[in-house]
Amino acid sequence: MASFKGAKKIPLPLRAGLTASLILLFLFFTLLALLNSLDAALERFAFRWYFYLPIAAGFGLQVGLFTLMRKSLKENKAPTSTLVATGGVSSGTMALCCTHYIANLIPFMAVSGISIFFTKYEVPFLIMGIFSNVIGISFILFYIQKYNVLIKNRLMGQVMRLNMLKVRRTVVSLSAFIILAFFLYYSMIF
Repeated sequence: MASFKGAKKIPLPLRAGLTASLILLFLFFTLLALLNSLDAALERFAFRWYFYLPIAAGFGLQVGLFTLMRKSLKENKAPTSTLVATGGVSSGTMALCCTHYIANLIPFMAVSGISIFFTKYEVPFLIMGIFSNVIGISFILFYIQKYNVLIKNRLMGQVMRLNMLKVRRTVVSLSAFIILAFFLYYSMIF
């Protein structure tokens, strides 16, 4: 067996983020394959990959940032309530992100009116998933800054020089406006 003594260990936040992204994509394929077929899942992914990949990447980034923050806060013996609060924000945004999958389940529940609604608004729900990730990331960055989490990465250090409270407020406002605009647009064209 080859030895990797000289190789650097992959940091835990990066491993957690990549794993979370891959798990989300695996769940996507598994759900669609169970509801239809593997070919249908691959076809669906090929049709909307430009939505699914950013959603998976955003989820992975949230998990990676949360892992970084949690590790740092534990090392510095921060209060448990801080960890719980930030975890709740991240979980809430991911719940919003995945609501578009309901469209695949509703036909099996024999509620055709709701199925038509989710199918009609699939793209706005995907947009909502992407922007809910952006909101979740901005919340986690705010808490990283608030609790002075040590950042060893140069790019992240540059990002953390921004006022994350203002960034978070701006991101939430712009995201809400963009999501609303997409829902209104889709309600007018269909």
